[in-house]
Amino acid sequence: MSKRLLAIVASLALLGGFVGLGKRVGRHLHQAPTPVASLRFVVVGDTGTGLPNEYLVASRIGRTCAERGCDFLVLLGDNVYPGGVTSVDDPQWEQKVRAPYLSMGYRVRAILGGHDYGDDFPDLTRANAQLAYSKVEPRWEMPARFHGSSEGPALLLFLDTSPFGYSTGTYAAEQAAYVREIAGSATNPWRIAFGHDPYLSNGSEHGSATGERAAFLTDVLCPNVDVYFAGHSHHREVFAKPDGCPVTQVISGAGAKTFPVVDELPSLFKSSTLGFAYVTVDPGRLTIDMVDAEGLTDFTLTLTR
Repeated sequence: MSKRLLAIVASLALLGGFVGLGKRVGRHLHQAPTPVASLRFVVVGDTGTGLPNEYLVASRIGRTCAERGCDFLVLLGDNVYPGGVTSVDDPQWEQKVRAPYLSMGYRVRAILGGHDYGDDFPDLTRANAQLAYSKVEPRWEMPARFHGSSEGPALLLFLDTSPFGYSTGTYAAEQAAYVREIAGSATNPWRIAFGHDPYLSNGSEHGSATGERAAFLTDVLCPNVDVYFAGHSHHREVFAKPDGCPVTQVISGAGAKTFPVVDELPSLFKSSTLGFAYVTVDPGRLTIDMVDAEGLTDFTLTLTR
């Protein structure tokens, strides 16, 4: 496929149309091709530095997946620091994505973070490049800026929260309508959302959501999902369901660097050490293990139906 055609396909995705991989996106929902009884996956964000800490976490993820099994990995955005990629041929892909993660052989299901939109935020050309990469690298899955997938025990919602609060027109409203439509009709026991920006956070450099982001999370996610994973804050944290929002919120943004945490909000667990979340999903049980870069599971939360 020519680079020009790749750009056209990815541009359609940016406008809410279709992208390949055999998946329907935008206002549609991908159905897993074969029934699955359970899911096992890793969630980690803010990875794309290409520096030793990224490789340290990625190595531990590889060992954890080899020992416990992984169906796929989820990257929560800021996949390529400091300003995303310019094309599918950008040399940063090798050092910051292929070598640490794609080399494991697992599917990498990624969403966009603020840095992925470039320094001139939001630079849709750079977002376009990450979508287009799905057409040349089958292990990299980013069929659209937001989309969903029904896979056995879980409905998975991959969201794009970084543009909220900027001049994005109806973009937040489009995602809100999509989440309400898909989650409202889902029959999966669990509904799990992934976004770059957290709702609550004790991060010292990035706190809780405000403005349009907070409104989206409060009005859209709280009534429609069971668990929300986010990055952006460079630490690991698990919140109990706050009053008025029956959603377990998890921050897994310590994939390459960390910042201190503060004690402003009550949470079940928080750590400023490198690491990731390992998730297992069965129809009656969802377990989240917070694992550090040394392989220690320093917190476990189990939800049941």
